[in-house]
Amino acid sequence: MTNSDPATPKKWFRGDINGLRAFAIIPVVVFHAGITAIPGGFVGVDIFYVISGFLITSILLKEATATGTIRFGTFWAKRLRRLVPAMALMVLVALPVAALLASPSRWPLLGKQAGASLLYFSNLLFAQQSTDYFAVDVNRSPFLHTWSLGVEEQFYVVWPFLILLGCWIAYRRRIPLRRVLAVAFGITFVVSLGLSIWATDAHPTWAFYMLPTRAWEFAAAGLLATLPVSRLIRTRRVGTIVTVAGLALLGYSFFGITENDPFPSYIALIPVLGTLLVIAGGSTPTMDDHSLPSRLLAARPVQWIGTISYSWYLWHWPFIILTAAALQTDSVLVKCVAAIASLGAAALGYYFVENPLRYSRRLTVSLKRTFIFAAAVTAGLCLLAGSVYGAGRYINQLPLSPIASAAKVAISITPDDSCDRTTPSESGIPICELGDVDSATTVMLVGDSHAAQWKAAMATAASESGIRLVMRWHSACPAIQVQVLALDNVRDKSCAPYQDQTLELAKELQPTAVIVSQSSAYDGEIIADNGSTIPESEQLATWETAYKSYLAELTPATGTVGVVVDNPRLDFEPNECLVRWHLFPDDCSSSRADAFDEVSTLNDLSQKVWTETGVTQVFDVTDQICTADRCAVIDDGVPVFRDYNHLSATWTATQVPKLKEWFAALT
Repeated sequence: MTNSDPATPKKWFRGDINGLRAFAIIPVVVFHAGITAIPGGFVGVDIFYVISGFLITSILLKEATATGTIRFGTFWAKRLRRLVPAMALMVLVALPVAALLASPSRWPLLGKQAGASLLYFSNLLFAQQSTDYFAVDVNRSPFLHTWSLGVEEQFYVVWPFLILLGCWIAYRRRIPLRRVLAVAFGITFVVSLGLSIWATDAHPTWAFYMLPTRAWEFAAAGLLATLPVSRLIRTRRVGTIVTVAGLALLGYSFFGITENDPFPSYIALIPVLGTLLVIAGGSTPTMDDHSLPSRLLAARPVQWIGTISYSWYLWHWPFIILTAAALQTDSVLVKCVAAIASLGAAALGYYFVENPLRYSRRLTVSLKRTFIFAAAVTAGLCLLAGSVYGAGRYINQLPLSPIASAAKVAISITPDDSCDRTTPSESGIPICELGDVDSATTVMLVGDSHAAQWKAAMATAASESGIRLVMRWHSACPAIQVQVLALDNVRDKSCAPYQDQTLELAKELQPTAVIVSQSSAYDGEIIADNGSTIPESEQLATWETAYKSYLAELTPATGTVGVVVDNPRLDFEPNECLVRWHLFPDDCSSSRADAFDEVSTLNDLSQKVWTETGVTQVFDVTDQICTADRCAVIDDGVPVFRDYNHLSATWTATQVPKLKEWFAALT
């Protein structure tokens, strides 16, 4: 994400590489603004990694070749002057605004994230806190984007040592340094790529965030820096062919890779190879030999974007997240306006803070002064982050208002696997029994976490109605036999067995009624039975076919099939909104259109299936939550939601009378 240091000799400057930064940052910003036209925009980060790997290796290799060593202090001082001022300014502005917009309950988390960003290990924190880079909860942090800077700065710490080790081996063995480093980078590439492929499947979150699974991208660029590329790219024609091939791979990366693909893994080879080819294509002996694509990358408007790309990267995400939070909307238009506005903030920060300090003679002439300055600025901002953390801890211990207290309770009650009684079925499948467990009337509730959110209320209704309730649920796994991506953006291999066993248990128990309750937000996450991705155009047909097949198998096993219409979901955390002291509860409502944006497609399709298959027993609380225009997050003092998409146990408890009436109709 960072540019090469200005102290680097002028002949090291590559206008095409600086322009390549613009080619990387724009798709990242577009992707983060929610524009789906560039689904692979996030691979811009990988382009930055390759650029940094090539430039830093080239700089260190030149120094090591000339002097036989690496001046660590000088190298790190240049990095600090380049990185710290811009990061500090972003945190100084974003943290107070984020704290103002968030509830005090979130302040400790914000403080930790800001501190980790300043110290460049936020990738470790986000990997520990999250299971999915693309998840809604994670994306609410205004500092999430700093994970990639953490990876890059950790690379800056490790890489000089690797090159110094290469110098020592080259000297002791009398082997050319470039040859030693080529071997070292090749080994790093193979080991890290293998680790990335394995971890993307086994631990996808850690694979995405960590340096060991990303090091191969830097190593590939380092390997290119050790090769005599200019001897191979000697003519404009060859340079053009290589550059165009690289740009084609990058274009495919932006439009052909999606967040549903296992990443980084081997898929990241595509943008990495594309970037390497663009860099190689511009490595002709003289500027006059540069290809037309390389010269276009060096054009003045592209250069300007490339020059401020680090600042724009720092500012675009807080602008998008905090603007959306302030306006309580996930509107793509709003986020696009915020992203464009962030370009202005980036330019101001670059010209008035970042560059003046980067070129300050008082700092450049003294390593000691540079390190003291960087340490003082970082410590001061860490103190601010610690203050936000401490203030949140203190406020959260104070007596709460009635609404805040109710919101805290709503958040704290989550469904679990507890049962009033557990007995084995004839086939050995455990039967989780609730309600009147000795009743001869059995109602079976099946689904995902959107079935679990009704567990307590339905258990109460069943108990008061003299009904045995049998519960089967699996988070992020619908009841119908269709496969979806789980929370960690990979296939949950336990989902299909759960679905099969649930259907088998229903056939075995022959319940009086079966209730199907599941999320309708799987649109875009439906995959083939073997785990491969399928086009979104085919996903709806897959859902419809699977639903009809499921009902065809289920109907003979029960007297009645009932369904629960999936509830609306929000694009903000409702209970955090409720405890903001500067808002009234009604300010936390959502437009009905926004609240049903993610679920309306599958809700409508499911309704079509119910009509065609004769399912008439439908339980729908939409009109209790929403008017014709708005959806509320609080109902007569009771928080409706536990989080942005699950109903709270305290609110579903208010629906027990209606559930009892529905049970009477079902049985």
